[in-house]
Amino acid sequence: MSVAGLKKTARAQYIEARRVYATGALLRSGIFDHSYYSEIVQLKGQTPRQAMQHYLAHGIGSGLSPHPLIEIEFFPSSVRNATRARDGVATLLSYLRSPHARTHAWGPLFDPRLTDEDPLDLLSRLRPDQVLPVPEGFAGAVPTFGEARRAAIEFAETHRDQMAAALPPRRKTWDHKETQQWITGVTSANAPSRALVSVIMPVLNRADLVGVAIESVLAQTHDQFELIVVDDGSTDTTRDVVAEYVRTDPRVRLLAGPHAGVGASRNTGLEQARGEFIAFLDSDNSWTRRFLELSLAALDAAPDVVASHAGLRLHGDDDVAYRGGDAQLIDLQLANSIDLNVLVVRAQALQETGVFDVTLRRWVDYDLVLRLAKLGRLEYLPFVGCEYDNKSADGRITQNESQHWQWVVTERNLIDWEATRRSVEDRVADRTSLVTVVAGSTGHAARSIDRLLHSFDDDLEVVIIDNGSRAAVGRHLTLRYMSEPRVRYVRLPANNNFALAANYGFSLTTGAQVAFLDPDADARDGWLEALSTRRRERGAAGVQALLVNRDYTVQHAGYAFYDQLPLPSGLLANLTIDDAAVVRTDDLTAISASASLFDAATFAELSGFDPMYANGLEDVDFCRRAKREMPTARFECEPQAIVVHQPGTSAYRERRQVQNRRTYLERWHGQSAPDDRDRYGALGMTVAGFAPTFSPGQPSANPVLLRESRRLETASATSPTQLRWAIKTGVPCTRGGDHWGDIPFASDLARALRSQGQQVVTDRHEAWTRSTSYLDDVVLTLRGRHAIPPQPGAVNILWVISRPELVTVDEVRGYDLVYAASEKWAAWMSARSGRTIEPLLQATSPERFRPDLDPVSEPDDLIFVGGSHGHEFGRAIVGMAVQAEAPVGLWGPGWHKFAPERYVRDGYLNADRLPHAYRSANIVLNDHFADMAEWGFINNRTFDALACGTPLISDAIDGLEIFEGAVVIADSVERMRELVTDRSWMPSAERMAQIASRIRADHSFDSRARTLLDAALSRRS
Repeated sequence: MSVAGLKKTARAQYIEARRVYATGALLRSGIFDHSYYSEIVQLKGQTPRQAMQHYLAHGIGSGLSPHPLIEIEFFPSSVRNATRARDGVATLLSYLRSPHARTHAWGPLFDPRLTDEDPLDLLSRLRPDQVLPVPEGFAGAVPTFGEARRAAIEFAETHRDQMAAALPPRRKTWDHKETQQWITGVTSANAPSRALVSVIMPVLNRADLVGVAIESVLAQTHDQFELIVVDDGSTDTTRDVVAEYVRTDPRVRLLAGPHAGVGASRNTGLEQARGEFIAFLDSDNSWTRRFLELSLAALDAAPDVVASHAGLRLHGDDDVAYRGGDAQLIDLQLANSIDLNVLVVRAQALQETGVFDVTLRRWVDYDLVLRLAKLGRLEYLPFVGCEYDNKSADGRITQNESQHWQWVVTERNLIDWEATRRSVEDRVADRTSLVTVVAGSTGHAARSIDRLLHSFDDDLEVVIIDNGSRAAVGRHLTLRYMSEPRVRYVRLPANNNFALAANYGFSLTTGAQVAFLDPDADARDGWLEALSTRRRERGAAGVQALLVNRDYTVQHAGYAFYDQLPLPSGLLANLTIDDAAVVRTDDLTAISASASLFDAATFAELSGFDPMYANGLEDVDFCRRAKREMPTARFECEPQAIVVHQPGTSAYRERRQVQNRRTYLERWHGQSAPDDRDRYGALGMTVAGFAPTFSPGQPSANPVLLRESRRLETASATSPTQLRWAIKTGVPCTRGGDHWGDIPFASDLARALRSQGQQVVTDRHEAWTRSTSYLDDVVLTLRGRHAIPPQPGAVNILWVISRPELVTVDEVRGYDLVYAASEKWAAWMSARSGRTIEPLLQATSPERFRPDLDPVSEPDDLIFVGGSHGHEFGRAIVGMAVQAEAPVGLWGPGWHKFAPERYVRDGYLNADRLPHAYRSANIVLNDHFADMAEWGFINNRTFDALACGTPLISDAIDGLEIFEGAVVIADSVERMRELVTDRSWMPSAERMAQIASRIRADHSFDSRARTLLDAALSRRS
């Protein structure tokens, strides 16, 4: 044997050995559910080992799982990719046995973190009646393994049926032997038909071609026909050519009229048709001689068939190809594969379906074919019935009209808008319906839905429309919500774009108001409640959330229209959430559908979004139609509803934008909308011009803003100029960041500065390079975890409130003014840097933190509010309290990992509830980061609790003497136990009230704001 042959043999032996090893490893693991796998891939009569070998050869490489509770999509991308390689099973099993696999869920219904058993061992011996360890936050009743397995198999069956739908391929050759066998069979079974066939032929300026088409009809072996030629306003000699045939053959008739379009022309012919069957032939195509004979023979043999269709021979510019094959309704929902030139339909069927829809400018034949397919079976006849001219040519409707008409046709055969409008009165008045359309991946959809299911107090229903996604996406959503009656999952067989899918989802809802949420929209808590409240209170037809970018700058506060621009852009784009709270966002011309809420009656009345738009401008068009048809319709943006939006992009979407823009401009040309530039006046800004945004296929522009200088008027004198302040924080733009203490700190400081007549915005860490920063006069950096470079052209103030060990000399020297929430550190850094650093302690908000607050219903004796850290007990001060068996309530994330359940409370305390909790407690526990304690940075928790009149037990830190005994130090478990047991150290109620009053007066944010404002004005002057 040659060397090459030896290598080939060795390679084959190696592959076989790996296959045997993988089979044994999977068999030993016990997780391969052979009957489940056989069900979903339709293996019949296979042994468990044969099913496993099929899985190794085909299943795992296709992303299929060995077990119904394992979803490979839940694993890291490196693992997902590796499972598709030759040793995929070995990789999968190795990962499932690794510690990292125990850190996340393995699927929508199995989380190994919630069981003490070995996950693989548990999966291998699950009983049908065994309740599953579902991931935290699972909505609905927890299913058993048997229920989950059945749901997975049912989804696989539905998905398989949809995927079986296919369009006949275009092919280079034709099976003439099959055709001859079929012809022999169909013609020998029945006598030739003598039924009359009405042939409808529309024509427009085809004098050079129409004769060939007519000759092909006259040459038919079945001679019982009438040929009705409908001239659609030809301006050449087409009518003369046809008239000659009319003169010589009585079976040919000519109907002539003004140009009305191909649909109207065919309808004109149908009005005059007398035949039992109807056929159609375009003037640039021709039939083969036996087309009518063979079609009628097949129809006579199958009286229950609605219509028949044959194959086409396509004559292109450079080649000849063939098309034809069986296609029923499920296949036709993908696209049209039945050409009207080879269709023969019973006249009675056309009476039931109706004629051509003349409002369609393209795909009128597709519309008719879909209606016929809904009526009954369409029989494919395997012979070539038409010589089809498929050459490029000017003037064809396929070149002049938008391809988007196909989705208009699809929608008309999917949604009955008349029935939807009639049922509006039956909608549940207090119910809010949510429609989310997923395509390709779940995105943020599942997390947003989960949060709503657990937090939305009103009547809620959710409809998920899967726009032809991969099986893994549908399987995930099906199993995730299998026990939740408020959620309905529906899969469409193909991606029909947002407008059509959203409309279909709407048609399935029952609520009086319907929300839409993009899967790439990460909605923050309370968004839907805020939209619902505003829509109902204002009687708006639609309300959108404030869409923000990943850095929390505004992406969209509604569509803004400007006289000079043909297309709208996002109102307030690249400004801040605080700006959106100031600017008037009511009575907008149009709003974004990405995170929106509409009145269901209004949406139904307008037949929803126009499917002529493919993932762009459908929302603008809808709102403008509403304004035109319903002049009182109002559209608004609710700035309290925050949604982080990451719009998806793809080459497909970009290509569609060109046609979207064309459709929009043709429809709304010359119909101006109110100019929105005056809305910026509330911010003291004017529009100086426009900067283009080069979105592929849809160029637009955002305004270039200038800010005017303002003088503030008081009753006695002219006050200083209003400055625009940007408070920069180190808080990340994440859900976790939403709960950082820096957020209420910055908000309280902003409120205090606004009370001094200032304009204030806040930026999170990712927005320190916000493109509209040039509008800011003063940049105030609240130094925490991250350094933020000073901004040229502004007064730059650094206030170090925490993490002093991270602050460098160079950083301090880069600012115009520097403050520190520690006298000790201010003195030290002043000496080290050569810069004057003024002490400015942290503060409290007297409006929120005060002694006269209503108590909470279940107060804690001792309370700690904050997240757990890396300490053995989460935090040292908490560890002392727990070990001392103090009755402490722990609020914040992660405490269930460190403390007994009796101490752990329900997650976060929001900014509104926190003051009441402090006021209701007898003692507040407090601690600091090590460097803050070392340098005397007293945190604002101290000031907040004391402002409520509640004393504290704290870790050791310099400077506590200013609180006159209301804050004491616990440095050991024994000391904690002593302080909790013997509370004689606590000031009397009268003394505590005096301390609280002084804290609220001397250490308020109003006081800090005055200091900062005076310094900034002095620096500017």
